Amino acid sequence: MKFSVKIISILLVLLTCISAVACGGEGKDTSMNNDEIVVTDTRTKVGDKVTFGKIEQDGNADVKEDIVWTVIKAEEGRALLLADKCLSYSMFNDGDGAFTWENSTLRDWLNYDFYAAAFTDEEKELVAKSETVNKASYISLIGETENTEDRVFLLSLDEAKELLNEENIKGEVTEKLRKTAPLTHGKTYCNWWLRTQGTSEYKISAVGYNGEINYGGLRGDIAEAGVRPCIWYLTETNAEAEKAPVALSAAKVGDKVAMGKYEADGNADNGAEDIVWSVVDAKDGKLLLVADKVLDTYTYHAEVKADAAWGNATLKLWLNGAFMNKAFSEDEKAKIVTSTLNTPASDGTAITTYNQMFVLSAEELLRYFPEREDRMVEATAAAVDGGVYVDPINGTCDYWVREAGTTAGNGAYVYYYGDVNEAGALARSTFIGVRPAMWVLP
Repeated sequence: MKFSVKIISILLVLLTCISAVACGGEGKDTSMNNDEIVVTDTRTKVGDKVTFGKIEQDGNADVKEDIVWTVIKAEEGRALLLADKCLSYSMFNDGDGAFTWENSTLRDWLNYDFYAAAFTDEEKELVAKSETVNKASYISLIGETENTEDRVFLLSLDEAKELLNEENIKGEVTEKLRKTAPLTHGKTYCNWWLRTQGTSEYKISAVGYNGEINYGGLRGDIAEAGVRPCIWYLTETNAEAEKAPVALSAAKVGDKVAMGKYEADGNADNGAEDIVWSVVDAKDGKLLLVADKVLDTYTYHAEVKADAAWGNATLKLWLNGAFMNKAFSEDEKAKIVTSTLNTPASDGTAITTYNQMFVLSAEELLRYFPEREDRMVEATAAAVDGGVYVDPINGTCDYWVREAGTTAGNGAYVYYYGDVNEAGALARSTFIGVRPAMWVLP
């Protein structure tokens, strides 16, 4: 009897130990306590459901609802997510003339308005910017364009055929669309856009409300259909580590480098912060650096002049004087090269100046940042405190380029949404930011 009791006691002790390990007691293997690993696991398996981002879906504009996605493809470090429901209902292109995915208004809306509204800053770091392949339709043999770079996009005809099945091909509508969209086939499912050309330059292929693919397509500038966004979600990438600056001596085009310090967080008591730059060009042993953010605000020219040319702009003087002396140590200033800059004047001639610090010209900006999204930049908190205007939706701001405006007395600048305003704003404006650039020796 005593023996039996002893056996039972031993068994109870063993069960207690096992329970402690299973339930998180002292015996737990802490090496497995990593939420990121769990999240990564669940988001790289085809067929999984992922809740990511928020958008208004129930018709109550006061509150956004979670967006639910299905993983339709998984690769190392990323997963292709397709929205479970149609989150909008619109034309493919709201404009005149022929169109493709590349120049469509729907592409603009997805990559700017939707992207800005649906994701927090932290979530945006996990939405990969990727190459979107734009092949011609194999039905009509038209619609091939240059590949585009997108954060949010639509499936192609080939992708829809390869990746979708009867469980996820039908486009269910949200409660908001049931209430507001001019749906043509009941109130549960609707036609939804793909991005591949249909049988004419005005038609785009689509998936029908019944789940059948419409190869010939719908008239994209007349018909409306549902929009099921796609994103590549980074599953195993530390976004901050990806952006970490490298040493200047080892930098190459595409890298980030830290050089100089300037007040950025709006708290002068904790000292100036590192300035982070993108390396956008390299030649003759030099690197061209452009600040990742707008660092301050300053007038393009303080006086009213008919032609606010870069050669006599107060912005040029400030950058090469007060700013440079404040931002860089003597050793750092020794690395900044005096560059010969040719800047277009309003009469079409080129003005040659010699500067260490400058801002990009409009031509240089478009050359180094061909995608509008890459020309949209944020301002530091200190720059905002100084008066830089920030768009409340995108969180981006206007900043000067090197040319005088085409309107007398103005300086040209970049809108917060990435386009260049060649007519410009009054050169004495104080709401436009400064995004410095410089050639340096590594």
